[in-house]
Amino acid sequence: MNNIYEKSGLINRLKESGSIFIFIFIALISSLIIMNILIFPIALFSVSQKAIFTSVVKNLFVITILASMAYFLTKKIIFYKKNELPNSQIIKKIILRPLSFLLFLFLLLMIILIIIIIINFILQKNYYLLYSIINL
Repeated sequence: MNNIYEKSGLINRLKESGSIFIFIFIALISSLIIMNILIFPIALFSVSQKAIFTSVVKNLFVITILASMAYFLTKKIIFYKKNELPNSQIIKKIILRPLSFLLFLFLLLMIILIIIIIINFILQKNYYLLYSIINL
């Protein structure tokens, strides 16, 4: 069968794959440019000035976390204000909700700790039982 949509020659396959090759080449060039312009100076600075780079990264990390917390807190307050909640309920919800999550986390950690203690106790008793069976 001769189907005009299925051409199997080498030239036709190269023409079909040309857009993929062009895309790969553009991605290669752009990644090299980004690496040479942005990443290499940062890596060079981090190796040559370790203490300064570490303090900059720590400060940026703390600032990012605080800014995201402030953003989400502001967003939540605006949401509660749009729903016309009084300020006392807004403060109560903002304070009690994280506390309830922390309490849940503490409860979950205590349950995990109890399970670990029980498993340890069972394994110790199992070792004792096996030792007593061997020394009949």
